[in-house]
Amino acid sequence: MNHESEKLYGDLQASNDCLDDAETLNQIFNQQGYLFFRSVLNVQQVQEVKNDFTRELQRQGFVRQSSNEPVWTGKNLEELDDEPIYNLDYYPKLLDTSTTQSFFSQLFQEPIFTFRSASIRYTTPNDEKHGSPAHQDHFYINHTTDFKTMWIPLMDIDREMGGLAIAERSHNQGLREHTEQNVYSYVLKGRKQKGVELKSIDEPWLTTSYRPGDILVFHPHTLHWAPNNRSEKMRLSIDVRCQPASSPISWQTQSTLQEQRQFRRDIRRIAVEEGATPQLIETLHRKLMARETRAEQSEVRSLIAEIGAVN
Repeated sequence: MNHESEKLYGDLQASNDCLDDAETLNQIFNQQGYLFFRSVLNVQQVQEVKNDFTRELQRQGFVRQSSNEPVWTGKNLEELDDEPIYNLDYYPKLLDTSTTQSFFSQLFQEPIFTFRSASIRYTTPNDEKHGSPAHQDHFYINHTTDFKTMWIPLMDIDREMGGLAIAERSHNQGLREHTEQNVYSYVLKGRKQKGVELKSIDEPWLTTSYRPGDILVFHPHTLHWAPNNRSEKMRLSIDVRCQPASSPISWQTQSTLQEQRQFRRDIRRIAVEEGATPQLIETLHRKLMARETRAEQSEVRSLIAEIGAVN
């Protein structure tokens, strides 16, 4: 049970009035664990990326041909091939544009590096199997906390559609225990997701009705999750991470999602040959990625021995 029905959602507070006041923005971010802005990205660029995604979803039969909106046809999400979606040019059209990059840099008050592994979200209605459980991004990107996550809605996402929700001030307790949940990732295929049980989170949940051009920025330790989509449309969004360009740039930050998927496949193949359990394979994957270790048998075998010695 996800206990969503027990949660009441407050409203995110926009910080547009403080855009030219870096000190105040930092103060809000450090206190609340997030910043929310209305209409700061180029709406036309957002719309173009949404249209590109929608056309590919139409081509694969997931979205109705007769609508400009991503109205779901009912096709099973597990049949979707997202490689053509990730091969679209959403980086040059939206994430790497001067408008977006200028905004990102303004938040950091210095030159930034944008991770090359943005996550594309394409959530079908009432799909609890593939929903994102409450989690902290630092659990999955555990080699640094220098980054901020930028969540970008690609369409009107009201509360019925279930736009991203964050737990206010939840970053103040640091990294929390993540346990396996009964949901699967559609970013890393076949991966059972880990997260924090909603019933154990006491901080107030906040969300809003999002519009194209909006952006939600949050701390690596801010708990967040995607409530159930109760509309008739597929919910489309992108999340990407940025860090100061002066911070160490790791393989995980430079690699594309396709490269990370191949790394995961290689680790799993070797670990299975070594007799590793599914739980151990996930641990190996996270640790080897954080260490920027190559997916080779000697490295996997060495880490298995190291983990065994610690346990």
